[in-house]
Amino acid sequence: MQQEAFILHTLWHAWKQQLADENLLDPATANRQRLAGHLHNPGTTELWLIGFTEFSPGEIHWLRTLLDS
Repeated sequence: MQQEAFILHTLWHAWKQQLADENLLDPATANRQRLAGHLHNPGTTELWLIGFTEFSPGEIHWLRTLLDS
């Protein structure tokens, strides 16, 4: 099990390095950055959330921050 964890860890770091070298983002990081950017300039748009059953921790933080402002 320890060897499998090491291989997975190595692959993950290689993938992150490749993304950085190509100036790309994985979908989850891109989503977190969009949410964070929106908090700096939220505007006055209405927000409708339909069909969601659960949210990621980043989405929860974003929603709570919007609701508290």
